[in-house]
Amino acid sequence: MQRPNPLGQRGERYEGFRVRYAADSGLMCEVTFSTACDVLFAGISLFTDSTAVQRLADRGGHAPQGLGYVVFPKLGIALADFDSDQESDRAISVFAKGQWSDMEGLGPL
Repeated sequence: MQRPNPLGQRGERYEGFRVRYAADSGLMCEVTFSTACDVLFAGISLFTDSTAVQRLADRGGHAPQGLGYVVFPKLGIALADFDSDQESDRAISVFAKGQWSDMEGLGPL
């Protein structure tokens, strides 16, 4: 298990994904996937469907973006580096309610 992050969350790394556990409860609070994984949400292949960001926006409404992230709070999904031409840098996080609640510096999609 990794050392705690600034929020006190501990994590574990696996091939293609990382799991984080809440400091207070020890329950899983976030999973982040690399492009080594095929991540599907509601039939949308998030890494390979070129319309994935728009389709998530259609389902999840308000999606702050900035600093390389697009966050869909209602869906519990955050996309990282989807604005980059380097597809291998992309990542997808799925998170528990409240995990990405402090989104200072992010603007509208």
